[in-house]
Amino acid sequence: MHIKLLYLVSVFLIFENTSLSKYAGVFTASLAMVLLPVVTGFLIFSQKRIGMLEKHIVFLYVALFLYSLLMLIFNYYDNFRIGFLLDRGLRFALLALPSLIFFIFFCSFEERALEKALLIFSMSIFIIYILNIFFPSVFNASSFFQGSFAHSPHRMRGLTLEASTFGFQVGIAAIFLARYYKLSRIMSFLLICVAIYVTTSKGGLITFSISFLIAVLLHKKTVKTTKSMLLFTFLALSPILYLEILLPAFSSDIEKYNSSATRSTMILVSIFSLFDHPLGVGFFGYLPSIYENGKEVIQSIEEIMPNVFNYKEVSTYLYFGAVKGVSTKSFIFDWLIYFGVIFLFYLLKVVKWYLNNLSECDFYFLVMFLFMLMSVTFYLPIDGRFIVPLVLAFLYKSICNKNKCNRELA
Repeated sequence: MHIKLLYLVSVFLIFENTSLSKYAGVFTASLAMVLLPVVTGFLIFSQKRIGMLEKHIVFLYVALFLYSLLMLIFNYYDNFRIGFLLDRGLRFALLALPSLIFFIFFCSFEERALEKALLIFSMSIFIIYILNIFFPSVFNASSFFQGSFAHSPHRMRGLTLEASTFGFQVGIAAIFLARYYKLSRIMSFLLICVAIYVTTSKGGLITFSISFLIAVLLHKKTVKTTKSMLLFTFLALSPILYLEILLPAFSSDIEKYNSSATRSTMILVSIFSLFDHPLGVGFFGYLPSIYENGKEVIQSIEEIMPNVFNYKEVSTYLYFGAVKGVSTKSFIFDWLIYFGVIFLFYLLKVVKWYLNNLSECDFYFLVMFLFMLMSVTFYLPIDGRFIVPLVLAFLYKSICNKNKCNRELA
């Protein structure tokens, strides 16, 4: 029964933008959230013991929540809008919980079961990808499985909110399938670049290309001649990739849209916040930190590059009480605001562990981890995107099986 639950979750997590979002926004947008009570019940009543890593994660989450409460008391106790900060902070804390619970759930399975779950996910994404090409109107329209109309109908969004998140899903699925069907690395690189390009996800195309290059350089089992050939192929294609695809896309974005300005501004807000509060501001100080640093960041950018970006969207984030869409659009930079160098310490520890082990293991697993890491750093929050904990759990189990370990990361 528990295996069937795993496979069901692996299908449900594909649906990231259902009409359930009308009840609690991002928190309930993913269809996998309807299975969260079942998953939680399974973890509570299952005979399987929770490992040291999972216990460590739970302990750390509780400690960070208590730290957030202390920051609220000492920094905002005399603020007449403390009720607003308490309400929003609790929401941010709750948003982090499902990903944690699903990660612990996925870690309760063996590598083989998680591999099959990823195969189900990847084949489902492949089917959705083909359908989205031939029947785009189905995915652009509003329905139960798509809780809103497409903002950019010319871009593929699958069963997610926008092209960038679908491009991430396609990237993960394509890397896994390339490994599963043992495609050559050059062919895989070309096919995956084309697949992501068709989704029109600039972030996905850039992060995959860079991730593949870094993996070539880091992977210890790749022979030098293969490294040289792959590196040459990447460098030869880079000018075409930049001049013909990325540069026009960025120019169009700057002229017509606001995403470049929004993402760059919010990332810098996170860095400015780190300078002011090295230990972070906690869940409850997140919004005030954005309100306080946002305008300063825009002024700094304008001094260096005047009249380049359109700040129309990001400006709506910078008044007290703004909540809709207010985030850095990145898991890493959101959590840098939350917990500063505390988060950075654990992040570097985890990344180092994965890279040290994956560089000696499967090449495609290394690409998958780097692609995921760069995506959640530069353009992707993980709230409601439960493919991230599934991939992390699968890679963790794969490493442990090869090294006969289960406690090194904890």
